[in-house]
Amino acid sequence: MEDNLIYGFLGGIIGGICVNIVSIEYQKLRDKKEKEKISQKENQRKIIEKLKEIEFSLENAISESPKYKQIQNDCLIFSNQLTSILSQTIEDVPEETIDDLKRLNSDLTRLGNFPLHLGYDFPSDCILIIESAQEIIRKIENYSNN
Repeated sequence: MEDNLIYGFLGGIIGGICVNIVSIEYQKLRDKKEKEKISQKENQRKIIEKLKEIEFSLENAISESPKYKQIQNDCLIFSNQLTSILSQTIEDVPEETIDDLKRLNSDLTRLGNFPLHLGYDFPSDCILIIESAQEIIRKIENYSNN
């Protein structure tokens, strides 16, 4: 009888320890998922912020008397910044949006390196980049809301 009481007591202690271990591991898993979710939201916010900066900068640049060389320099800077952001956040947005961001990045680089000549419709390329940035922002916001 005394042996059953000792076995029951030890079994209760061992069971309690096991439950605590499982509980702690489960909490760690939940915390890790929460951190990943927060990190994903932060990375998406960085992308959206950079896209809005591109959009705002190009809209202002073409609405005033355009300084084409300055716009080209800005496009190359934005391209480098976008490349840096993409390398850090590639898993936080859908593959389709990554492709769109790569295309936008390529357009920024192309416009930044394009030799200017008389008759070239520079503002229309800027408008296409602005529209592309706006579309990508919508996609990321829709993805993060789902």
